[in-house]
Amino acid sequence: MISLAVEPDNGETEYYSKRASELQSNVTIRNRSISGTLHHVDGYSLFDGDNAKHHLVLKLTADGGATIETKMTGGATVMKNYVTVSDGYCVYSVTDKDSQKVYVKASKNGKSIENVYDLTGLVLEGGVG
Repeated sequence: MISLAVEPDNGETEYYSKRASELQSNVTIRNRSISGTLHHVDGYSLFDGDNAKHHLVLKLTADGGATIETKMTGGATVMKNYVTVSDGYCVYSVTDKDSQKVYVKASKNGKSIENVYDLTGLVLEGGVG
């Protein structure tokens, strides 16, 4: 069995010039449901075509040697394909918390585990957009 852990980062780690605490606060995960506050941030773009004002930071860990992949689906999603996670951290653009979901998959030796996380418990500070 592969173990997979998905945890929020509400601290001072920096992601592409913004600290996690600037992007989110009080983010928790319970029963594959993510809740907390995503702060409205102007001028923060992860890649071309990303116009989201809200971003979710998660730390993804699995058994040694396991490959972790993740994707965001639903809404006006720009992260359409699996992204391989090398450093354990992933920043997701959130544009529609009611239709978007985070998928995380860990694979090792031909076995895998995949979890889906609901975002409806998030509060998008300053509204959507």
